[in-house]
Amino acid sequence: GGYVRGVTTVVSGNSVTIGQTSGTTAIGGNVRGGYACVYGLLENTTATMTSNTVKVSGGSIAGSVAGGALAISSGNCGTIQVSASGNTVSVAGGSIGGNACGAYTSAVAPGEFAYTLQSDAVTGNSAAVSGGTIGGYVAGGYIETSGGTANGNSVTIDHSAADSTTTSVGGAVYGGYVAGGTADVASGNSVTIGQTGGTTHIGGNAYGGYVAGSGTATSNSVTVSGGTIVSAAYGGYVASGGTASGNSVTVSGGTIGGDVYGGYVAMNGTVSANSVTIDHAQADDGTTSITGCVYGGFAGDTSGSSDSIASSNHVTIAQTHGTTIISVYVAGGWAANEHSQQAIASANTVTLSG
Repeated sequence: GGYVRGVTTVVSGNSVTIGQTSGTTAIGGNVRGGYACVYGLLENTTATMTSNTVKVSGGSIAGSVAGGALAISSGNCGTIQVSASGNTVSVAGGSIGGNACGAYTSAVAPGEFAYTLQSDAVTGNSAAVSGGTIGGYVAGGYIETSGGTANGNSVTIDHSAADSTTTSVGGAVYGGYVAGGTADVASGNSVTIGQTGGTTHIGGNAYGGYVAGSGTATSNSVTVSGGTIVSAAYGGYVASGGTASGNSVTVSGGTIGGDVYGGYVAMNGTVSANSVTIDHAQADDGTTSITGCVYGGFAGDTSGSSDSIASSNHVTIAQTHGTTIISVYVAGGWAANEHSQQAIASANTVTLSG
């Protein structure tokens, strides 16, 4: 839609629309509503990507799709500030071989002229899928650099047409994603999955907010009212060292094939005030099913350098209508430790009703 390559870049308000009213529409590469390549030898470089859009209603795209995409090359020096906000991708039909992102930022390692990435913020971007097939992952906002912030990004997937077709995502779903670093932040991101008509199928995990390194995941959410998630659901996820707090998963219909976690830290961290609510609340005789375990908060094993702490997490299991099934066990909070530090679980609760 729009392309800029340079030192200080602004890419805003561009759009691409792809459909297939008749005949065949086939695109062999990637599709970008707006694209910026940051390249130059000046200091204090800024790059801004705002309000770019891709809409897909038919045809086939071999590569990936992004409302806004921004890449930092190895030819930069000095400091660089990157931001992407208000970019969107919507898919109502057709097929995409790769990923679909509202906004995507990436950077290669510094070359001969070393640069410093001062900030990388992806805020308020979105992806909406109501039909079609996506082979890879779907993300509202996706940061491939370390030390970034993903805030307030969202994904909505709901096969809304009253037909017998399937809306399919082959990979995971991320409201907001930040690659591995030491100070990553994912906050206020959300994933909503439903099945108003037809079939909705997610082939991977669903994450409200995902931090691939150490950092903080706060106030992220996953809401499921229908469809199938083949694997697990996480409100907030931190891979290594950090805090997951105030994240939530709410399930009122559909099937989740793995575990459900309100907040999750894989190791060396703290999970607090996260929640999971599972209640088949729809006025029918259907079933809400969780094949795995349910955890309000899960603090994984430590490496011996710090405690594993789970506090004030909560799980609510109810059955307002129909049937609610949990196949394994339920824990308000879980803390694990096989090394020299402590595993501490305190003030976690489980409420059962119906």
